Amino acid sequence: MTPGRVGSVTCVTGIAGVVVALVLVARLAGGGFDPSRFVVAGSEFTDGSKTPTSIVVLDGPGYDGQFVLRLALDPWTSVRTEHGITLDRPAYRQQRVALPAAAWLASLGGRAPIVLWILPLLGALAMVGTAAAGARLAVARGLPPVWGLAPALSAGLLMSLGRGLNETFAVFFLVLGLLCATRERWVACSVVFTLGALSRETILIPAGLVCVVAVARHRAWVMVTPFAVVAAWVSFIRSTWGTWPPADAPPNFGVPGVGLFRSASANLSAMIDEAPGLETHLHWWACLVVMLAFGVSVAPHAWRLVRVEHLIARAVAFAWIGWTALALCMSTTVWGDAWAWVRVLAEWFTLGWVVLLFADHRPSRALIASLGLLSLATTAFLTYGP
Repeated sequence: MTPGRVGSVTCVTGIAGVVVALVLVARLAGGGFDPSRFVVAGSEFTDGSKTPTSIVVLDGPGYDGQFVLRLALDPWTSVRTEHGITLDRPAYRQQRVALPAAAWLASLGGRAPIVLWILPLLGALAMVGTAAAGARLAVARGLPPVWGLAPALSAGLLMSLGRGLNETFAVFFLVLGLLCATRERWVACSVVFTLGALSRETILIPAGLVCVVAVARHRAWVMVTPFAVVAAWVSFIRSTWGTWPPADAPPNFGVPGVGLFRSASANLSAMIDEAPGLETHLHWWACLVVMLAFGVSVAPHAWRLVRVEHLIARAVAFAWIGWTALALCMSTTVWGDAWAWVRVLAEWFTLGWVVLLFADHRPSRALIASLGLLSLATTAFLTYGP
């Protein structure tokens, strides 16, 4: 890498840092600079009178960040209700332990007032790290480092950041793992993908395909490490809660296409009837249109890459196609709420972005502008919404 390119990567990393900092400040300012706003705790699972530090508790179920907070206070917990927060699906939640464990360590053993600040800070650092790793991956493919901003500042990661969720960590480890794979640094790659799989288990999709390449072509058996570690971790969870994490998961999947069709119909009907929360339904449709356009842009290049000799490119293409099939099988539990499916598809979006890198294809200016506007709209929702 030339000195000029290094400087450009540094510049892109700095830009990402400034943007993410502004998003954090906007989110905090919208809630009176109370860090517990990132948690989005709900009265159904959180008792504000019993939490170890004061947090805002909304009426209703709240959102997933409250469970990340609970695990950050004690990642190895074996108690369903503790610190004023009840885990709705303990085995399912505990399998995604990387971010909570990092927050627990950074807060010197889960000190609640510190944890509330550490969780969004770790998410922000992961997004900046994604920009840096993405910029280096772009440079390695002969493209401008500014490409690294696309996965780092995507709407899905902004949603995850604003609600203290795991996708920021997962995408960072995904991009960094692919960067290590392209450089054939298999030990580092195995460690990074292991951390990614402990952030979100779906990282095992690209990790598995890269593992096949590493073992078949380079005899790099160290790449089985993520699967061994995850197997050990879920076995520990099984012994703790008496059930496997997949069995404890919500009904996120169903008949292909049905969840998307029903969710689209419901949001369209709500818009036609001018139901309350019209801006939420408009946002849902804006996200869908932009993501469909992105998928259409990526699809022909993914299909072409599955037949090229570059095995890592082929693995990424198969991973994106697999993720596309997985997305089509998601139920209304996921598709019904843009805050759910857009952040869940952050990995799909990132893999699609890497497909475009390997294909040396630059998206149209209209698509780039649409993705940018979607991120701006998401930031506005984070500023003024719950």
